[in-house]
Amino acid sequence: MSSGVGPATVSVGFLRLFLQNLANLEVVRSNVTASQGKTEGLEGPLDEVERSNDLSGRSWADVIGSVASLVDALACLIFLVLPATPASGARLCVLLLLDPITCVIGYWAMYRRLMIERPKLSELGFYLVICGTLFLVCQNVLEESAALNSSSRDYSNATEIDILLELVVTLTLPFGLAIYAWLIGRSPALRRWLGFLIGIQVVLLFISLSSFIFPWLNDFVTSQPLNVYAIIVSLAKTAWFLWPVAGTKRAYR
Repeated sequence: MSSGVGPATVSVGFLRLFLQNLANLEVVRSNVTASQGKTEGLEGPLDEVERSNDLSGRSWADVIGSVASLVDALACLIFLVLPATPASGARLCVLLLLDPITCVIGYWAMYRRLMIERPKLSELGFYLVICGTLFLVCQNVLEESAALNSSSRDYSNATEIDILLELVVTLTLPFGLAIYAWLIGRSPALRRWLGFLIGIQVVLLFISLSSFIFPWLNDFVTSQPLNVYAIIVSLAKTAWFLWPVAGTKRAYR
């Protein structure tokens, strides 16, 4: 009598082995799906927290801009209480070093915020305010030097250079600040009240710088009220930098 295994028995064995492997495959698949669900459950809240921090947190540039604006306000206040002695050490330090440096840092920090909305226009405004600030420093150096050398009688060349520098400052600094004010005022993510304050400063600055063309404008704006308003704007920028940009992704950390 033959003891060989029939074809039916072999077929049944293969069928059982296939079904058993299929069941094991389903178990493995269900375990993988469950582990993925747990991982997503853990990563979801973490991603949400990180996204929330990106949206509401302030960057290191904002902190630097806030400190620079506060120092600029103190510099303007010191300049108001200093005696009007030309070319004195404290006056030169504030007028030619402290105030321009803090202004440039503040303009740079504002540019970092404004570039989110309009990169090209904010870059143009940044270049204008930087050029205007540098030419204003050159004009202040020339005026302080002329006041120090008051015994000299020939001021023709110095006057021509001073007029040229004031013209360049008039065509750069107010227009750059106007671009900043417009970008802040139209952006829904930024605090618009600072744009209004800078807009008033632009008008006062333009009137003050245009007085060499229209002398009668000196009756409306003098240097002391302009410095007082500059202190107000600097303090406003200090608070503005501390407020995060709501609803805007901060990709430049």
